[in-house]
Amino acid sequence: MVGLAGGTRRTTSRLLDGANYPPVRSLFPATHNAEARVSVSTLIEVVKRVALVAERTTPVLLSFSADGLVVEAGGSEEARASEAMEATFTGDALTIGFNPQYLIDGLANLGAQTAVLSFVDAFKPAVISPAGEDGEAIPGYRYLIMPIRVSR
Repeated sequence: MVGLAGGTRRTTSRLLDGANYPPVRSLFPATHNAEARVSVSTLIEVVKRVALVAERTTPVLLSFSADGLVVEAGGSEEARASEAMEATFTGDALTIGFNPQYLIDGLANLGAQTAVLSFVDAFKPAVISPAGEDGEAIPGYRYLIMPIRVSR
């Protein structure tokens, strides 16, 4: 157990047994079937704009194809938003839903101008990694994001 005290605040923490810690590494897919490269700042801004029309629990849909990326949100016909942006995509066309805030959090912490999004399919976790100048994923930081099942 470790305790820290400073001023009027006190914190106590204990070490968790490694056997009880969730097997996080096993959640990261070993391979992927599709991959996209996008501008981090552009995708963050697009997700923020599109998510404005949706209720808090409504996912944003990302539709990737050879033509780029379309980000959509909204449940009812009166409140729908859709915006297209540039993306480099390899693999079969894919539509996947994410919690917009989780997606923004992952992108905002990459520390790179370009993100690599790797997918197995629309129902398995996706991995977001920073990309270097050459467009390849930089090892060391990976953000695992769980998709939200959506019906279209």
